[in-house]
Amino acid sequence: MIDFKSNEIFSYLILIYGIMGIPAFHIFYKPKLIILKKPYSLTLKFLILVASIFSLLYINKTISLDIYLLSVSPLYQVFLYRCSFIMFLKKMKRVPKDVAMNFKSGLFIDRVYAWVYVMLAVIVPVFSILFLKK
Repeated sequence: MIDFKSNEIFSYLILIYGIMGIPAFHIFYKPKLIILKKPYSLTLKFLILVASIFSLLYINKTISLDIYLLSVSPLYQVFLYRCSFIMFLKKMKRVPKDVAMNFKSGLFIDRVYAWVYVMLAVIVPVFSILFLKK
């Protein structure tokens, strides 16, 4: 059996996956794939599978709490994006525009939306790990 606690490469991969998996997908790829019904359900099923695997590993004391929280955080990020997208759609009556490398004027609300989402998606998992580790 692999000792995940001492494997640094595994820990770094989980760190990258946990903190920036979904926000990077949102920033550099098309966020419509998270919103459409079939890709969203496939993404959700995959993330639930990953979360359940890491839950079993955490229950068996194979991984630490911080790695567990990082592995479950993309599920939180997808739910956060879905909820924020629906709120933006109801409030603005349009789909948010992609603002990555888009320097046009008139996209202030879209920039604020993207910035708030990325900050919440990254900061909440990190602070939860720091808070629960103490």
